[in-house]
Amino acid sequence: MLKNDSSWSAAIAAVANSDVVILALGTDTSVAAEGTDRQDGIGLPGLQAQFGVAVLQAAKAANVPVILLLLHNLPVSFDELVLPANETYKPVDAIVDAWAPMTYANEVAQALFGKSNRWGRATMTIYPKAYAQAISLFEYSMTKSPGRSYKYYDTSSVGTPLIKFGAGLSFSVFNSTCSGALKVGAPSVSISCSVSNTNGPDGDEVLMIFHRPSADIIDRVNNAHPLPLQALVEFERVSVSAGGLETVKFDIPVEEALGFINEDGATTLYPGTHYLDVCNGNSGNFTIAIVFETVKGGNERLIVRVPPKRV
Repeated sequence: MLKNDSSWSAAIAAVANSDVVILALGTDTSVAAEGTDRQDGIGLPGLQAQFGVAVLQAAKAANVPVILLLLHNLPVSFDELVLPANETYKPVDAIVDAWAPMTYANEVAQALFGKSNRWGRATMTIYPKAYAQAISLFEYSMTKSPGRSYKYYDTSSVGTPLIKFGAGLSFSVFNSTCSGALKVGAPSVSISCSVSNTNGPDGDEVLMIFHRPSADIIDRVNNAHPLPLQALVEFERVSVSAGGLETVKFDIPVEEALGFINEDGATTLYPGTHYLDVCNGNSGNFTIAIVFETVKGGNERLIVRVPPKRV
């Protein structure tokens, strides 16, 4: 853990002679551990942020790309390295969030040096540093402003996440074309996606499906209980060879795909328009609109609208 700047000079000097800089920062058990909470917010501890800025300043002068390698045992913010306060340095060029590698450090190295191409997706929202002052640690409500997790976080109150839940890139470029339909009988939503690897080596793509309510449902339900901005209902990882094409299929029961937990803790399917967004966490969504309505006689029916859109 960086606690003084006595050893910076050699590291800063090495930047100018490098092809790429890997800036490894984060936390360890001296910062927080089982039974020991952090006392200094959620930013990079010690002098790591200042060191990172110094590296980025040297990298800008030498025109060297910088990869931020995050090694941490708890969520950590790094605003200074992605939101420069002045023009003396530029943001990091890439972020690899490895958490605490422990027994899989070799896999991290394989990924960094291009020996593997099986990147994942962010499993949580990494908030800006100011988030720690915006809500009490002892406030357990998920929905109270600024909200907790990707389901309820209000970006207008504190700022956009440093890492968005579900975000993640690859050495390859993937294109996906999806179609959707409703299966009757035991009703389920069927989605099929063709995933092509159009540029780059063999690699893995991850497709996710998020459910989000329309404004009409929010208006009718919010007085009873809050609704999430979106909720992950399904995901799938697929390996696609260079230039290859694979198919990913989802078959999700309607209640699982469109249900919300009501104030009594029961899963409820609310009348109105529901949206299912298929995405890879980075590029545009393929969206299915499903209208759930009750017709005369109390019968319920589903109407599916599938606009043409590519992931």
